[in-house]
Amino acid sequence: MYVIGTAGHIDHGKSTLIRALTGAHPDRLKEEQERGMTIDLGFSFLELSSGQVVGVVDVPGHHRFVKNMLAGVGGVDLALFVVAATESWMPQSQEHLEIVDLLGIERGIVVLTKVDLVETEWIEMVEEEVREKLVGTVLENAPMVQVSGTAGTGIDRLRSAIEEALSDVPSPQDVGRPRLWIDRVFTVKGAGTVVTGTLQGGSIRLDDELEALPGGWRVRVRALQSHNQQLEEAPAGGRLAVNVAGAELDGIVRGNALVKPDSLVAGDCLDAVIRTVASLQRPLESESELKLHVGSAERMAKVKLLDKERVGADEQAFVQIVLDHPVAAQWQDRFVLRDPAHQETIGGGRILRAPARRVRGRDHRFHRANQSERHRVLVGQRVPERLDLELLRLRESPEVEDFVRAVIREEGWIERGQLLQLLPVAPESVVKALEAAVARNEVVALKTFVLSQPAWERLCERTHGFVREYHENFPLRSGTPRETLRSHLGIDWKLFDELLERLVDEEVLVSTGARVRLTDHEVTYSPAQQEAVERILTSLQAAPYSPPSTDELINGFEDGEEILGTLVEQGRVVRVAKGLVFSADACEEIRRQVVEHIEAEGQIDVGNMRDMLGTTRKYAVPLLEWLDQIEVTRRVGDTRVLGLKARQA
Repeated sequence: MYVIGTAGHIDHGKSTLIRALTGAHPDRLKEEQERGMTIDLGFSFLELSSGQVVGVVDVPGHHRFVKNMLAGVGGVDLALFVVAATESWMPQSQEHLEIVDLLGIERGIVVLTKVDLVETEWIEMVEEEVREKLVGTVLENAPMVQVSGTAGTGIDRLRSAIEEALSDVPSPQDVGRPRLWIDRVFTVKGAGTVVTGTLQGGSIRLDDELEALPGGWRVRVRALQSHNQQLEEAPAGGRLAVNVAGAELDGIVRGNALVKPDSLVAGDCLDAVIRTVASLQRPLESESELKLHVGSAERMAKVKLLDKERVGADEQAFVQIVLDHPVAAQWQDRFVLRDPAHQETIGGGRILRAPARRVRGRDHRFHRANQSERHRVLVGQRVPERLDLELLRLRESPEVEDFVRAVIREEGWIERGQLLQLLPVAPESVVKALEAAVARNEVVALKTFVLSQPAWERLCERTHGFVREYHENFPLRSGTPRETLRSHLGIDWKLFDELLERLVDEEVLVSTGARVRLTDHEVTYSPAQQEAVERILTSLQAAPYSPPSTDELINGFEDGEEILGTLVEQGRVVRVAKGLVFSADACEEIRRQVVEHIEAEGQIDVGNMRDMLGTTRKYAVPLLEWLDQIEVTRRVGDTRVLGLKARQA
């Protein structure tokens, strides 16, 4: 289903036109019908001669209700731009045209209404004036149809024009990323909360779980309806009413969006490119307080200019928009900016990044290049706080590959899932873009992370350099502890594990237990160190259950502590407690004897341990505590019983 929407000055006959086209009056509020003035959105459906059903959104024309008009005009496939022949071009005609132009609604029909009330010559003059006003806009070449909503004149011609205009409109895309901007919320007795909107990006089925953004409320689809028909599944495109469960009426409002859970992140900061309207009276200054309209949402916004000091009429600029409340916006979404104080449209454009990272400072010359703190850690030095216009221009491109390249360059690295949240496209498109970037050696792809080539090279360089330096400082150690290396790199465990796995596969590193080493590193002892090793082991074997303290063992050896640590790491010596080590053979024998004793007697205490080993309490107590730690035994009061790992002894 396609959606058409009206636009035009107040009292130019938009609602009357829709009633003549559809047979239904779009003004649903009693106040609207009594006053004869549309103040909020109206909805109906038009069935064409082909049998195709088209959703219709009627918008208010009064300048005080432009915000309501903006909530409904976004996402329409065809605009019916209405101008009354009796009045011709009026102030809201101009503003509505600017809005249609800024939102990029490329297909439209100009409808001259009330033609039965004026002479033919006058109509010709109005047509000429309207054509002049449309020059340079998206409606410049739009067909023009003369109608009378009250008399029915020209309505059939208008239906034919609508059918022809929609004939070459591409079918709504289903990329598996449904988003329904909510433009109406109400309660139906016996059913509960119902929301309406235009569905884009994907389909919705009964019993689907959806997320309402911002807010993150999870809701379940209880019923779907379009054109008064109950649906099992609603395809992308068209007007839709959704009965949702799990949400209170006051929790979901106009401006929320329903999406698949975790498919999109609402943000209160957006990077964008804007173009001001040609009728702009005052230059746009940085830090201006404006209103942002995107989808059906309306937010107060502070607009920071990023590449200019100020923006005049009909000029383009890169901006960052900081909102008073998050919005469910996405890359390439169209938006409009209005001045609430003067009630006029300032401009509009396309979103380049949502959510974005906030720039700092008032002077655009010192805005940082949107680089993350982790990227600063990565490069090992503070990044100059300069705006990177190249990345903004890449994101300005509608090509998925350009956006992917920009984001990865900007972040250094990002998870695939996070990248998908930023892009309202089919996952296959992102996969294809990543494959192309990998083929160009611009990106390195790990299991879940993708990294820019410079970031990958820098991480590898820092990893290799740190491990090499560790080997030089501690040649008797088998490698650096994994946590020490990860902390030095300043990355989280998930990325670290994937980085390590790739470097192990590439035979750059060897990872054994909790240690990481270079592939060419081996622990070798000098003759003096080898002598120390033999003397330490001999001393431990001479008194297996009453060994010397560690200080006594290493006394007189220059590298005694390092040598002892290496023996522990190699498993030839076991550190039972601080200052106390046993040979590995002695520890194995102790474990065996303790398990056999408990199996025979049911328990063991310090006295039993002392007598069994022929040692003293000084050694019996720490040995039992060590056995507790490795779960061979379990303490119960003053005795021990078998632990969880006793059978592995």
